[in-house]
Amino acid sequence: MFRVLTSLTLFSVVAACSTTSNLARSPIPQPNDPEATQGWQAVRAVEDGTTLERAVWLNNEANREQRNGDPEVAQAMSELSLELRREVLGHGHPMVALAMNNLAIIKNANGDHAEAKSLLLEALSIREQSLGNHHPAVAVTLNNLAVVLSDVGDHGTAEILLRRSLTIREAAFGKEHAKVQAALSNLVRNYEAQGRSDLAESLRQRLR
Repeated sequence: MFRVLTSLTLFSVVAACSTTSNLARSPIPQPNDPEATQGWQAVRAVEDGTTLERAVWLNNEANREQRNGDPEVAQAMSELSLELRREVLGHGHPMVALAMNNLAIIKNANGDHAEAKSLLLEALSIREQSLGNHHPAVAVTLNNLAVVLSDVGDHGTAEILLRRSLTIREAAFGKEHAKVQAALSNLVRNYEAQGRSDLAESLRQRLR
């Protein structure tokens, strides 16, 4: 399995965007035991924060809820985080693309591969247009899209994306960087999944 994905956790916001949200928020499923679920409780705790502070907080909680085995709550929180960012930043901002990336990871883990693919394709387009085709964030999205395609058996298209991701990371970080090693590892797995053991072995020689 290909699983070198960007962390969902974020710890910063754009300070200049401090508009308080008046958005009618999407409903978040309440856990069976709300007293035992910090994620649900904290939705109330950030009501007075700025829109982007709430969006970042919800993103982080979505990550925690997914790790703790509550995918329904995690997905709802991640969807709301994306909604809030769109409200403040518009549809073409890199932070919106980041939220799409994070929601796609959750949806793919929850088995919704088609929606995960759609989100990542949109995130890729935003990042290419706003950051350029060779930005490391583009490499992350390419990698994550390759993960989704690999999960549904499209290893050929995934290979193309992984090779592009590797090229971007090598140019940005150098050939010995950990992120390049992660990209190499995913490409090795891709070749193995395709039964191309000769190519897999050739790349494996570069792994530390």
